[in-house]
Amino acid sequence: MNYHNTTEAYLPPVINIGIRHHLQGRDARNLRNLLGGLVLWRAVGKVALVLLPLVMAINLLLASAIDNVGLSFSTVDNRRHELMDKNIELLARKARLGAPDNILQVAGDKLALYSASGDQIERLN
Repeated sequence: MNYHNTTEAYLPPVINIGIRHHLQGRDARNLRNLLGGLVLWRAVGKVALVLLPLVMAINLLLASAIDNVGLSFSTVDNRRHELMDKNIELLARKARLGAPDNILQVAGDKLALYSASGDQIERLN
């Protein structure tokens, strides 16, 4: 069965140009189309409203973490310097206590041991 459409598509012979088309300058139409139009900028604005606070929060957290790491490094460095100073003091004290003059003095004071003088006999086992 053949079907014949007697009505054909109607195209007007002249393009219908509205009054707005005449009032806008050619550069304004091109600039609006070039920048993407209002719909695009609304979408960009919505995405920016969501992403900008998120990016700022992440930046704040990272800056805080970096600051805490720097603070802990300085705390550890200060503690290391304190331990180095204490080590120097303890080594000096050990050297003073191990000195022969100090050993003779402590043996005399605590144990009543004295080295033999010139006219005494010294006995070694």
